Amino acid sequence: MATYLELNLDQNTDPDVELTLTQSGSPLDLATASALELFVKPHRTTADTDLTVTKLTVGSGISVTNASAGICVA
Repeated sequence: MATYLELNLDQNTDPDVELTLTQSGSPLDLATASALELFVKPHRTTADTDLTVTKLTVGSGISVTNASAGICVA
């Protein structure tokens, strides 16, 4: 399930963003999640395949820090 979340980050910085993923208000168990993808875009209407988009996945930009609590860092 895709969810849109708008974050305002300073350009030319590399911040760590901690995310807690939930489903119906309860933490999503990331140990059983089939895949996590995060698309960093300049605008929400930018296509996923646009060259300005950065795609992060577990092991390549996303680190699961507490699977049972649904917490990851990107």
